[in-house]
Amino acid sequence: MKIILVSLLTSVAAASGLYGSSLLQNKDSRQHAVAAAAEPTLRYSQPMLLVAPVIYDTELSGYLIANLVLAVDHSVLKTVRQPLDLITGDAFLDVIVGNDTFALPRIPNVDIDALKDGLKNRINTALGANLVHDVFGTQVNFMGKSEVRTKQSLRSVALSDKIPAE
Repeated sequence: MKIILVSLLTSVAAASGLYGSSLLQNKDSRQHAVAAAAEPTLRYSQPMLLVAPVIYDTELSGYLIANLVLAVDHSVLKTVRQPLDLITGDAFLDVIVGNDTFALPRIPNVDIDALKDGLKNRINTALGANLVHDVFGTQVNFMGKSEVRTKQSLRSVALSDKIPAE
């Protein structure tokens, strides 16, 4: 009789332990699922090549050329009706043109953080949603006005090149 009572008591203790641990595990998994649902699902845009003129003292001083990738919230992107590349190009021009932070070549360096924050804020404001979470710059270059070849100089170079005889 003692053996049956001890085994029954042991079985009840083991079953209640298993039940309690499964309740705690379910609670943790529910909390994890709620936390995961609150975090945005980020996707990355295709690389975008953006060019903006840099105007200093009412003259064109060159061009800022950037290759950027945006980290966007996929659930918000599905609801956006405007083309993202169009909004990004407009925001890039808005950030660069007339901004003293990017008055190249007067300033020696481009403030990448200001460029990223400005783009992120302007795109999110234009769309009225928190779509862009981060901006990644794979390449940012300044090309001075003297380094840019015009169509005329390209045409004259092409016409003046002689084709070697075979």
